[in-house]
Amino acid sequence: MPIAEFTSWGWVELKISLGELVIAVTTGLSAWWVSSIIQKRHASDLALRDLTASLCGDSLDLLHSLSDAIDSECSKAGGPVADVVRQKITRNFQRLSNSIHTIEIAIEEAKFSPVKTALQTVKDEAETLRAQVLDPLVTNPGFDAAQLRQIEGTMRGLRESIIRLKFKVMTSGK
Repeated sequence: MPIAEFTSWGWVELKISLGELVIAVTTGLSAWWVSSIIQKRHASDLALRDLTASLCGDSLDLLHSLSDAIDSECSKAGGPVADVVRQKITRNFQRLSNSIHTIEIAIEEAKFSPVKTALQTVKDEAETLRAQVLDPLVTNPGFDAAQLRQIEGTMRGLRESIIRLKFKVMTSGK
């Protein structure tokens, strides 16, 4: 027995039973619920991507600070590096290293698996930079012109790697 009959159009006869109404309402509510879950998950993914991209931006800023410290304090090739300058460069490098580690943690927590190779490239470039900057600070009185050129080239490579990582984070799916 239909709970509603619509025959006002004459050529259309529509009858809805209680079971059909329950099915329609249940289907509509289920679609709304699934849509809201997908929307929340999408918003969460966007927030994780934005956070990771922001961390990449922080790493770029720290790399710039390290570059400025080396340029301003070690521009005289072959000249001795003062202890205060060594500490400043070491601190800047440690901050950069910590920042890259934070990006790694964010990528692991967000499960951005497609960007792991780009992250490994960043880590490799940072390790190369560490060897070029920190090792000579410990063993040598300063940097020669060739070392400064190598450091600048490695910084460029690290900068590009961080930018590539940031783009991959923003454009890749999980």
